[in-house]
Amino acid sequence: MKKPTNMKKYTTTLGAALGGLLIASSAQAANILIDSGFDAAGLTSDSSSMYLADIDQGWVSKTGNTGFDYDATNNNAVSDATNPDFAFSQVVSVGAVTGDTITFAVEWTAAALATNAAQRDLLYSVVGWTTTSGDLTGMVVGDKWSQTDSGGLHKLWTRGSAPGFTSYDLLADSSSTGDTTATKDTITGTAGTINNFSLDIDISGYSSSVTDVGQLNWIGIYFSQADNQGISGGLVDNVTLSVSAVPEPSTTALLGLGGLALILRRRK
Repeated sequence: MKKPTNMKKYTTTLGAALGGLLIASSAQAANILIDSGFDAAGLTSDSSSMYLADIDQGWVSKTGNTGFDYDATNNNAVSDATNPDFAFSQVVSVGAVTGDTITFAVEWTAAALATNAAQRDLLYSVVGWTTTSGDLTGMVVGDKWSQTDSGGLHKLWTRGSAPGFTSYDLLADSSSTGDTTATKDTITGTAGTINNFSLDIDISGYSSSVTDVGQLNWIGIYFSQADNQGISGGLVDNVTLSVSAVPEPSTTALLGLGGLALILRRRK
């Protein structure tokens, strides 16, 4: 029996169109960090703060790379035995990126000689910032790399003389226009074993913070460990920070129809 030509054309057209929608949706989730695999010449060393000049420059650590340093042999960041609380971070401009879901991923390998939680675990914060002023003179987006302040909290992300400057704790749905601390969550490690950690942060329902990354000027990730561990060798590698939109129910249905149309087309 001859197959209906109009059905064939319909399923082909519908499948191609909605398949294109699916591809476009996936493309929105590209990584926005610089040098995610630590393949560049190392960590930029600055003073105890993250300054405007450090934004969009890749990974930045405390003066002398105290705490974490660059391992040129294995292309990763390696922890120091004494001051891994003097950690490292990266801040990038958001630009035209939009979306309400932030996906953060990292490979964390605890030191082979780690014997307790402080030695095995990696700590992180995810923060965004906005400003209503073009004058950013004196802006400091991260103050005090040392985490001994405020009971070991990440005391950073807010100091600066720029008017209208606001920081957003993207792990806790909170914001501040003054000095504050950022939520510090934990990635549990196993001695000498790679932990492929991934986290989706859905900010669409936030009430005290932004609800879309496109509302931010900058976004950043910050890593540290507990102080004075006595061992070194914790490895951080392949860090990604990507942004995508949570599909609306109607969009999800359309994508489902697109997949069905493609299946029907293959059966014809």
